[in-house]
Order: sequence, then C-alpha cells, then structure tokens
Amino acid sequence: MTVTRKADVDPNLQLQVQHLARTMLEFFEQRKNSQAVKWIMPVETGESGDWNGDLFDLAGIERRFNRDKASGDFKKALQDFDDSGVVTDIEICQLAAEYLACMERAFRRRHTTRVRQVAHAMARYQGHGSPTGVFQQSVLGWMQELLKKASNV
Repeated sequence: MTVTRKADVDPNLQLQVQHLARTMLEFFEQRKNSQAVKWIMPVETGESGDWNGDLFDLAGIERRFNRDKASGDFKKALQDFDDSGVVTDIEICQLAAEYLACMERAFRRRHTTRVRQVAHAMARYQGHGSPTGVFQQSVLGWMQELLKKASNV
C-alpha cells in the first residue's frame, strides 16, 4: 500500500482569505482616517461565467465560493485503498470546504430578508439543541469519547 499526499490548500480558499485580509487592512486605514468603508464582496475566481455581483444570481454567488477542488481532493485521498492519501489530506480538504461554505453562508445571510434570517435561525436552534446536535454530540460527546479511550489505556 502506497500513501502519498493528494491535497493542497484549495486555491479558491486562498484567494478569498487573502482578499479578506487585504480588505480588512483597507478598512483599518479607512476607519483610522474617518472614511467610510466599502462593502465586502468576494473576489473574482477567474472561473468561467464568474459572478457579476447580481445578488439574485445564486449560482454566480456559489461560483465565488466554489469548493470543487477541496471535494475532489477529498475523494482522491479516499478512493484508492492501494494508493491512499494521508490523514492531513482529509483534514485540509474538509477545513477548506467548510471555511468556504461558512464564508458563503455569511455573505448570503448579509443579503437576505429578515423573514428568511429568522427561518434559518430557527432551524439552527433546533439542530443545535438536539441530542445529536453540535453541542451535545460533537462537543460533549467527543470529550466523553476521549475520556473513555483514555480510561482503556
């Protein structure tokens, strides 16, 4: 069995994060000089049919936060048992995809109606409060599993 790296930092994640960092420095300078700050928009990806800024073009917004590279690398790392990727491949791909998804959700949330915001918040509240939700299963459950494993050593 061969183990080789199959993933790298998603170029779209790198592009969006670097753009965000540059924008934050611009905001700092603008605020320091008592100027208005400009609206944050995701940077162009260079992808075919890239988004023109129309907030009703949902497919175009999605292209700015494209996660295909991270998803593809994730699949490559797992698809061939005899030539698999390393654990870091899986972690970096998941992190990139999740970070881009968070950026997209934050952008969309900023441009939505109050009714839609409340509806989405209600679904999150229900999910977060669930026994299988992020708090009870992921946070507490993970810690309890770690303690169980430590007890068996």
